[in-house]
Amino acid sequence: MKRKELITGLYFILLACFFIPFMKWDSFEMSGFNFIVSSHTPDAKYILLVIPFSALFVFSKARDGMLTRYIPLCAAIIVFIICYKEASERNIFKILDYGYWITLVASLLLIFVKPEVKRT
Repeated sequence: MKRKELITGLYFILLACFFIPFMKWDSFEMSGFNFIVSSHTPDAKYILLVIPFSALFVFSKARDGMLTRYIPLCAAIIVFIICYKEASERNIFKILDYGYWITLVASLLLIFVKPEVKRT
């Protein structure tokens, strides 16, 4: 498998994880999309939109994969901090669902897989 195909696959995983269960909030299992459109979540929730938009930028060739590969990891860390702050008495690992953990692993893999450099 070539690096470009692997990077495209990882961005596809990031985009798909936005629509699967991402976290449990107020006894609701929410995807990233549901978390964004809900009025009962904190205002800092819009940072979560950075993950699918970075994938869409790479798919549309608007940006190369070199600079946008750090963005999903930063957004995943910020979402972790937001959930940790909001879950004062509950365990953070019970709040974050499997969509978040897949997003975190895929974004970590994006950092270690470097895109091919075009030589002229």
